[in-house]
Formats: sequence, C-alpha cells, structure tokens
Amino acid sequence: MGNAVGTPPTGPNSLLSSGGRRGSASKEPSGRRHFTVAELATFNEANKRPIYISIKSDVYDVSSSRDLYGSSGKYAALAGKDVTRAVALGKLEDEKELASLDLSDLTPEQFQTLDEWLVKFHDKKYPNVGRLVDTDLRLTLEELLAFNGVDNPRQTILVAVDGVLYDVTMNGAEFYGPDGMYGQFAGRDASKALACMSLEEEALDNPSSAELTMEQRKTLDDWIKRFEGKYAAVGKTAGRK
Repeated sequence: MGNAVGTPPTGPNSLLSSGGRRGSASKEPSGRRHFTVAELATFNEANKRPIYISIKSDVYDVSSSRDLYGSSGKYAALAGKDVTRAVALGKLEDEKELASLDLSDLTPEQFQTLDEWLVKFHDKKYPNVGRLVDTDLRLTLEELLAFNGVDNPRQTILVAVDGVLYDVTMNGAEFYGPDGMYGQFAGRDASKALACMSLEEEALDNPSSAELTMEQRKTLDDWIKRFEGKYAAVGKTAGRK
C-alpha cells in the first residue's frame, strides 16, 4: 500500500498550512471546503443560496442548471444532497436512498451508472466546490485499512493520529495518496511514525504512542496542531473516547 519512500518526515512545518479551521470548516486556498451532510443540505436554493450536489463525496455547484435542480426542476429532490446511492440505484426521489451514504452493496453496473453521471457533470463544467465528510466515524485499525484512497468506493483517504481520524482526501492527497511521499500512512494510524519521524513499517504496525519520549510527544503534538488546522476531523479509532 502506498509508496515505500525511505526518507522520514521532516516535521510538521514540511506541510504547508491551508489556513483553514478545524474539522468540516477547513478550506483550501482555492476556496474548496469540507461539508458535513447538514451543511450540504443548506445549499438547496433556499434563501437565494447556490445549489450544491455531492457525488462520490465530491461536491459540485450546479446552480447554472436551476431548471433541472431548482425547486421546480426535474431533479429538485437532489439539491443539497449526496446523491451517490440514489443515482446508482436509479431512485432519484427516494428519501431513504438519498439519506444513505452506504455504497457497500452496489454492483459494478451501478458504479458504471455513477461514472456516467460524473461525465455529464464534467461536461457541464460544474465547479467542484469541496468534499463531503462523514463526521461520526468510529473505526478499528483493521477497518481503517480500506480508507487508503483506493480500496473504498469514494476513494476516501483517512489517517489516524492520536486516536482521531482525519479525512485528508481533498487537500492532502499529494502527500497521502498512493503516489504521495507519505502514501503508506493512508488508512493507517500514523501516530508513532509522525512522532518518531519515521517511515518504517514497524512504526505503522505498532502505532502506540504510550512509550514516546518527551521530545517525540512534542513532535506528535505539533503534527496534531497541523492536522487540526488543515484536515477534517471525522471520528475516532475504536477504543478511544
């Protein structure tokens, strides 16, 4: 998984801060931001707001097609929603499917339907304004492995640090994606690796921070501050309060 670059991380300041705030409010310099489900729901044309729609967790501004997604449009039910499951199943007005983020039971044919919708979105040149994040995750380290940007249908990249899960998909893929310098941290608990500034597999296989030195703990705390300012905190590893 990821790459096996042997150069250790050079410390928290090796990553440029996006200047965003913690959690779902964090932003990129381009203006792209994280959205929770509740935040996305407010972008439904009401109160003269734009119309946003999420597909596979990428959020698009479809306001230029109000005739389709506005209150009187054919797809009005999709405004302010993650439509991934509903589109795949062809149930565009089914409130239950529109409320679900689960894609685990979709077939290859249904994912093909999703890809066709994405082609249409790209053809329409709808602006990609951000990324939808689930903010109530609780995963074991084994479950976390799938969130490496490859082995989950939304291509989400999660990194655990000191018990907290961070979604680094939107503004950290260059570092933690499959070809990134820290690609092996994707879907892993990187606490010990960051504290020790190590890319050795042993630090990822045994990520406990219980025996860190004071200096290593300070390094980890510095990384945590950087993660809090740049990425969305989306949950905790199982067993942590």
